[in-house]
Amino acid sequence: VEESSLGFSTSATSLIISGELLQYLNDMYHGKRKSYLSLSSPCQHVMEWVQFADQQFDSVWEMLMFSGLIGYPIVLERSPASQMNPFLLVVRDVRFSLADTASICCANQASVPLYGPEGGEAVEDVLVLVDPSMPRSSKMIFDSLLLEKYTSVVVARDLHMYSGVSMQVALHANCVFHVVAVPDQIIREDVIADLQRKYMGRAFQCAGCGFGPIDHFGCSDLEAHHGEQAYNGDCAVDNSCPKCQWFSSDIDDWDKWNGEVCEEYI
Repeated sequence: VEESSLGFSTSATSLIISGELLQYLNDMYHGKRKSYLSLSSPCQHVMEWVQFADQQFDSVWEMLMFSGLIGYPIVLERSPASQMNPFLLVVRDVRFSLADTASICCANQASVPLYGPEGGEAVEDVLVLVDPSMPRSSKMIFDSLLLEKYTSVVVARDLHMYSGVSMQVALHANCVFHVVAVPDQIIREDVIADLQRKYMGRAFQCAGCGFGPIDHFGCSDLEAHHGEQAYNGDCAVDNSCPKCQWFSSDIDDWDKWNGEVCEEYI
């Protein structure tokens, strides 16, 4: 955009060209949508693509890690068959806290697991969509060769396996099918992963039957409030094992939780 073509004052022209006005309008009409990883908005991510010409890259991976688009984190199950036929790809979960592809690519390359606010398994992939707050610019990026490379990585874990638009259709169709066809149910693996992330290293397990995790907190004297009535009198404090009722007043008698979740817990 040429400043002279706008016919506005210098300050008004600067407001428009800088993207601040666009950011304000997007926040007002579409909410403060940001990637929970980069903390950047869709507009800020699109602006990174404008800077591509000023950068030098040694590989496609560097380009993927430089800038990306915001989308929905997904958990996939791949197989040799799905590499040949992407419609056989299994979508195990679609998360609704927005993330960005660049941050995910950086984490994957560094072998660092990323977890979303919803908990569950680590997120390694993002479903990229045309952003409703800026449909034209995000559609241009979505149709780029670099996003084809990213789609190939998501589906086949290879930069050079892109098989055409059918691969994108398969990925999006399977995600839509998962959201529509699968009821809102608790997935066992997600429960275990969430418990391990929250309690590993600080929780205990029963020294009698191994039940865990048990979150003893407050003080090391478990006898102090054991059996004490709650304020409304409807229940009592019980510091014994929920499964076998084994009890010791000394916290040191309880084993550190080994990360195994009992079936009774789930």
